[in-house]
Amino acid sequence: MIRSLFNSDTETASELFHIVASTLIKRVNMDEEAASKLADEITAGIRHDVGGGPLYIPGPNRAMRNEMIRDEFQGNNHEDLARKHELSVRQIERIVRPDYIDQLAARCAPK
Repeated sequence: MIRSLFNSDTETASELFHIVASTLIKRVNMDEEAASKLADEITAGIRHDVGGGPLYIPGPNRAMRNEMIRDEFQGNNHEDLARKHELSVRQIERIVRPDYIDQLAARCAPK
């Protein structure tokens, strides 16, 4: 079980710790103990640098996410990518479809 040594004094600190720890486990394949230790350090650093002040964290950049999906696409791993990126298989199909990529490029091209 993931446990914080230093960041369990407030609900917000605890939530931040769990987000960081679970991200390290899921995306970096770090074991729970190492992820907990590193998440504690990262959370403590964020609290030290930003503690008490407003902090806006924007949602994921869709273009970066889509580029990552296209890089990870192997031709037959739609379901794996959908699970990993918390999207539907249909959304993954649309993102990796070549004509969709061309349509996006045309929309973003300077006029």
